[in-house]
Amino acid sequence: MPAPARSRATLMLAVAVLAVPHVRTYGALSSEFLVIDCGPEDEAFHPTTGGGDAASWVPLDGSYRSGEWTSAGPQSLGYSFTPELSPGHYRLRCYLTVQTGYQLSLSALVNDRRLFGPIVLPRPGEAGPAYPLLHADGFFRYEGGALRITLDCDQLPQGDRLRAIRLELVSLGKLTEAGNVVPAATIGVDSELSGCPASCLSDGVTEYTGSTSGRSWASAETPADHWATFVLPQAETVDHAVLCWPAFPRDPFTYNTARELKLQYRRGAEWVTACHAENPVGLYRTVHAFRPVSAAEFRVLMPAGRGPVHRPNLLWLNEVELFRPGTWAGPMPPAGVARSLLLTHKETRQRLELVSGGPVPSSGPGRVKEAESTGSSLYLPGPGDGKTPRVAQALLFAGDQPVREVTVTVEARALRGAGAVLAVFWDGLRLPDVRIPAGQAAVKRALSVPPFLQSPKHALHLAVVSSGGLASVDSLSVASRGRLEVVASTDRRVAPPPYEPTPRLSDADLFASLDLDRPGLAAVKAQVVRNDLAAAKQELVRYFVGRTTPPRPPIRHDGLYYPDALPPDQSADKWLAGYYYLYKTSSWVKLGRPFNWYLPEGNASDRYYLAIQTLMRFVVDRWQKSGDPRYLRAYLQDYRSFYETAPSPLEPPVFPAHYLPWSGIESAMRIEYGIEDYFRICESPLLDTDHHMLFYKSVLEHARFLTKCDGGRLFPANHQMGHLLGLEEITAYFPEFREAGYWRQYTQDLLRKHHAVDLYADGGNVDTALDYAVMVSTKLYTYAYLFADLAGIDLGPEWGASLQRQYRWCLNVTAPDGGHLGIGDCSPRLDFPGNDIGGRTTTAVRGALLFGDPVCKYFTQSAKRAEVLGWAQQFWGSQAADHVRDFDAVEPELPDWTSVNLPDTGWTIMRSDWSPDARYLFVDHHRGGHIHHNMNDVNVLAFGRQFLTDPGMPHTYVDNRYKEWYARTVAHNTVLVDNQEMPYAHGDPGTFFTSDAFDYLAVKSDVYRATGVEAFLRQVLFVRPDFWIVDDSLAGTGQHTCKWLAHYQPMPLEVDPGVGTVATTNREGANLGLSVAEAATLSIEQATGWMNIPTTSLCEQVPDAPYVALVKRGPLPLGYGVLLVPVPQGPPTGRIEALPCAGGVGAGAAYRVETPTGAGVAAFRHGAAGYRDFGPLATDARAAYVSGSPTSPSRVLVADGTRLSWQGADLVLLPGPASLAAMVTPEVVSVWTNLPSGTIRLLAPQATDLRLNGRPVRFSREGALVVFAAS
Repeated sequence: MPAPARSRATLMLAVAVLAVPHVRTYGALSSEFLVIDCGPEDEAFHPTTGGGDAASWVPLDGSYRSGEWTSAGPQSLGYSFTPELSPGHYRLRCYLTVQTGYQLSLSALVNDRRLFGPIVLPRPGEAGPAYPLLHADGFFRYEGGALRITLDCDQLPQGDRLRAIRLELVSLGKLTEAGNVVPAATIGVDSELSGCPASCLSDGVTEYTGSTSGRSWASAETPADHWATFVLPQAETVDHAVLCWPAFPRDPFTYNTARELKLQYRRGAEWVTACHAENPVGLYRTVHAFRPVSAAEFRVLMPAGRGPVHRPNLLWLNEVELFRPGTWAGPMPPAGVARSLLLTHKETRQRLELVSGGPVPSSGPGRVKEAESTGSSLYLPGPGDGKTPRVAQALLFAGDQPVREVTVTVEARALRGAGAVLAVFWDGLRLPDVRIPAGQAAVKRALSVPPFLQSPKHALHLAVVSSGGLASVDSLSVASRGRLEVVASTDRRVAPPPYEPTPRLSDADLFASLDLDRPGLAAVKAQVVRNDLAAAKQELVRYFVGRTTPPRPPIRHDGLYYPDALPPDQSADKWLAGYYYLYKTSSWVKLGRPFNWYLPEGNASDRYYLAIQTLMRFVVDRWQKSGDPRYLRAYLQDYRSFYETAPSPLEPPVFPAHYLPWSGIESAMRIEYGIEDYFRICESPLLDTDHHMLFYKSVLEHARFLTKCDGGRLFPANHQMGHLLGLEEITAYFPEFREAGYWRQYTQDLLRKHHAVDLYADGGNVDTALDYAVMVSTKLYTYAYLFADLAGIDLGPEWGASLQRQYRWCLNVTAPDGGHLGIGDCSPRLDFPGNDIGGRTTTAVRGALLFGDPVCKYFTQSAKRAEVLGWAQQFWGSQAADHVRDFDAVEPELPDWTSVNLPDTGWTIMRSDWSPDARYLFVDHHRGGHIHHNMNDVNVLAFGRQFLTDPGMPHTYVDNRYKEWYARTVAHNTVLVDNQEMPYAHGDPGTFFTSDAFDYLAVKSDVYRATGVEAFLRQVLFVRPDFWIVDDSLAGTGQHTCKWLAHYQPMPLEVDPGVGTVATTNREGANLGLSVAEAATLSIEQATGWMNIPTTSLCEQVPDAPYVALVKRGPLPLGYGVLLVPVPQGPPTGRIEALPCAGGVGAGAAYRVETPTGAGVAAFRHGAAGYRDFGPLATDARAAYVSGSPTSPSRVLVADGTRLSWQGADLVLLPGPASLAAMVTPEVVSVWTNLPSGTIRLLAPQATDLRLNGRPVRFSREGALVVFAAS
C-alpha cells in the first residue's frame, strides 16, 4: 500500500537536519496544524514496511541532540520551540514506533503538565509486528510563549532505539480569548457533584477520553433547576454560545446533552431569557444563537428534570463559551473523505445507507452534492406513547468550502399521530425544524446557515424525531449552496464509522501466519513449499486433530447463560428449531436460519448473549449425549454463518454496543468456548477440511482483534480481563502461530497491570457489585492463573497469594444460607451446586482445590462428590484426579472470625456465627463500580430468612426498571433526603471494631452535600448475637424532609405509627421487629416496590414487596434511632427510647433499649469529640453501650474513646483513644480491645478471672476497678 501524502516538514535525525515547523491554515480561522516528524519519512507512519539503515534509528542514550531536540535523561525526550500559534485549545497527538523486542510506557507533558499517560506499547514477539505503533493524544490550553513537549519513555532500557516519532499539534478550532468572554468570568453554580468542579467550565478541555473527574462540571443529581452563572468584570455584548457536553460513561456515543436549556442574562434583579433551546438528541456540542445582548452576568439554566433521558436530573457540561458578535466557533477538521453515510437507529441499529452520487468533486464552489437512498428503510420503533420521542440519527456531513444554505429533502411513509420532525443541526446549532406530516409525504426545505457558521469544515447532524408511533424514512437527500461532502467524523463518539470488515484470510494467509518450522509441522511445510495448498490443509488438520501437546482443553460450563430458566437440553432443542430467547420480549422468538448475528429484533443484552454463543455450546452438549447428527450439523452451519456474515471490524470498537457481536468481552468468551468445543467435535467426520480451516482462521482473527481492541492500554475492571483471558487461551492452545509470542507478552504485561490496579488489599476488586466482584475473582483471575503456565506467561510471585485472599473475601460476603445478596448490579442468589457466581459451596470447592485452603474446605461439607470432580476436571482436565487426592487430604477448619470490615471495598458484614441461622447485617458504603445510589445501605438476615434487602437488578441494563427503580435511592435501605437521588460516590472505609460481645461501625458521607446536608453519619451497633441499633444523623443547614427506608422481602407487615414499630408477621419461622425512637416526631409511610427474590438462576417473576419510610421534617440536624430485633419464631418485641443528650442531636444521641434478652443504654457521638453526658452515661467515645447496673455492669462497650462512666461511676478508663468490649459475670471478665499498650481500668468488683483477647492475664485492684496491661 502506498504511503498517504503528507507534509514534507520533517526532522531528519539521520542527517541531523532540523526542519522549520510547518503551520497550515484552514479558512479564515487560522486553525493551526503542526506536524513534527522524526525518522525516515517513508516509514514514520508505516512501521511494518522494514528497510532503512542503522543511521535511521534514533537512540535514547543522550545522543539525541539534533537541532532543538534534547534529551533530558536516558528515558526522556523533549522538543522546545516558540510556535506561531494563536492562544487557544489544542490536541497533541503522538505516534511512535519502537525497535523489536522492547516495551515502552509513554507519557507526554506540555510545559511540565502531564497531558496523557502512561500508555503502554507492549513488547512485540519474535514474529509479531516488526515495529509496533503507539498512538496517544490529549488536550491542553496554549497561552502563548515557549512550548516544551516532553515524552517520558518508561521501561525503555538505555541505549534502546525508537524507529520514528511523529507529533501532531492540532487546534480544536476554538475562538481566541478575544472572542470568548468566559475565561475572564467568575463562575458560580447551584451545586457540584464530587470530583466535577465548576472551574472545569472554562479550563479549555472540551472533549476527552476516560474519567470525567476533574474534566467537567456536574450538578447534583436532584429534581431541581440547575444552573451555572458567569459574572464578567464589565458588561460584554454576546450573541451566541457554545456548550460542550460529556459522553455517558457507559456509552461514549451517548452524550449528556440536556433536553431543554435557557441561556439568560441579568437585567436588574431579574433573569431574562435570550435563547430557549430544546435538544431532542445528544450532541457533543450545541451552538445557540440569539440577538446581541449586553450584560455583565450570564446564566445557563436547565429546568428541573430536563437533563438527558438517561439522567434527567443532571446538568453535566465540559465547557461553556460565550462569544462576541463577529466572532465564531471554529470547526473540527475532518479526518478524511468517505463515500457513504449511514442513517442509524440508536436502538435497533438498522441502517439506511446514503451513498454519494458520484466522485467527490475536486473543486468548484457552488457545486451541489447529494446523497441518495439505496432503497432500504429505517424504522422508528413503535408503538409510541405520544410523549417519548423516537429518534433516528444520520451521521455527519462536512464541507471544505463555506456553506450558506442547506437543502434537505425527506420522503417518509407510515407516520402516525402527529407525524415527525426532522431536526437539523449545523455543527451544534439547531436550524429551523422540518415538519413531516402524518401519512406518506415528501418535504423539501432550504435552510439558511448563520453567517458566523459559514466557514468550512462544519458538520451537519440530522435527526428524525417521532412521538406518534411507527414510522419509516424511505429517502433522505441533502444538498448545499457551497460544496458539501460526505466525510468521516473526527470524533467517533459523535458518529461511529461504518462497520468496515477486516479483509478475510485466504488459505495462503493462514499458512504464512504459522511457524511451520515447529516440530510436527514438517509435512505441512513440505506441501506449502510445493504450493499444494489442498494437501497442506489436510496435513494441517491431521496435525491439530492428532496433536497431544498442549493437551486438549477442559470443558467449562461456568457462567453459562440459561435463558428463561430452561434446562440446557431444552434450550438446545429450541436453538435447533431456529428459536432464540429475547429478553426484550421475554419470549422465545423464531429467527430462522441463517441467523442475523446483529439481531435487530433484540436489545443490547440479547445481542450480547447471542454474540457469546452459549446456546451453541448446549447444542454441542446435546450432540455428545445423544449422538444425533442434527445437532452438530446445526452447530457447524451456525459457526460458518457467523464467520461469513459477521467478520471482525477493521477498526476496534470505541464502545462495545456499536460493534456487537464484536466487542472485546463477547469476542473473548466466544473464542474460549469455540476452542473448547472444537476439540470436542474435531474428530467427527461431519467436519470437512474447509470447516477446520475456517476455525483456524477464526482463531487468528479473534487473537488479532483482541490485541488491537484495547491498543495496549489499561482499562480497569472485568471487560479487559475478559479480553485477556480469551487471548491467553488462544496463546495456550495455539502456540503454532508466529504471533503467539507477541500475544503472550501483550497478555502478560496487561495481566500484571490489572493485578496491581484492580485488586484491593482486603481481597476485593474494583467491581463492587457482588455478582461482578465474585466473577472477577473466581473466573477471570482464576483462569488467568490456571492458563498461565500452559501459555508460558509469568504472572509474578504475588498472583497466587492474592487469589487465595480473593477466595477468602468471597466467603466473607456470602449470606448465612451460602448464597449472596443483590448488592449493586446483581441479582440475589441461593447457594446451589455449580453456582459459580457467589455461591459459598462452589467457591469453597474451588478454593480448596486450588490452594488446599482449610477454611474453604470447611465449607465444602455440603458439596456433592460430583461437583468436586467436575471443578477439578474444568481446571485440570486429565490431571484432575491428582488434585482431587490433594483436596481430600486437606483438614477443614472453621473460620476463627465472623464479622469483618472490608475498607477498600466499602462493605462491612456483622455476623453472629457461620450457621444458616446466623444473625447477619450487611452495610454497603461502597468504593468501587457497578454501584447504585445507595450509600450506607443496610441488609438484614436472621434465622434463615431474609428481611431487609436490596432489590438487586433486572436481567439487563436496558430494562427500564433499572433506572426507574432498582438503582435509585428510594429502592434501598438508607436515608432519602428531600426525595433527591444520591449521586454516585465513593464512601468512607469506616471505623470498625469487632469482638465476641459487640460489633461497631461508623461510616460518614457527604453524598447529600448539594442539598445542604453536609454529613450523613450512620452508626451500627451489634449487641451480639441478638439485636442491632442503627443511629443516623444528618448535619447541615436548611429545612429538609428525610425518609428512613426499610425494604422487606415479600412478607406481611404490621405497622403501629403511634408507638413507632414495624413488625413482620410471618406465621411460621422467623420475624423481625423494628422500633424507632421519638415516634411522635415522625410519620410512617407504606408503599411497595419491585424486589428480586433469591433463586438458583435469575429472578423471572419479580414481585412487589412492602417497604416503609420513617418520615421526619424540619431543620437540620435531624437524627434517627432504630432498633432491629430478629426472633426465631413468633411476634418480635423490642423498644427503643430516646434519652436526653448534652448538646442535642447535633452533639449525639442516647437510647434505652429493651429486648427479649434484656435492657441496656447506648450512646452515639455526632459532633466534635469531647467528654459529655448521654442520658445516664458520660463518655468521650464515638459510641458506648452498657447493660446490667451502674455498680455491676454485665456488658460494656467503648468505641474509640478513653472514658466511660454510668451515673457518675467510672466503668472504663483507657490511657488513649481505643475500643474495648467486655462481658462480665460475677467471677469471670472477658475483654477485647485494640489498645496496643498501656494500663486499662475496668469496673468488675467481683472478678476473680480475667481474659484479654481470649487469653488469661493478671490484674490488680483499685477499689472496684480491675487494673491490667493491654499488651
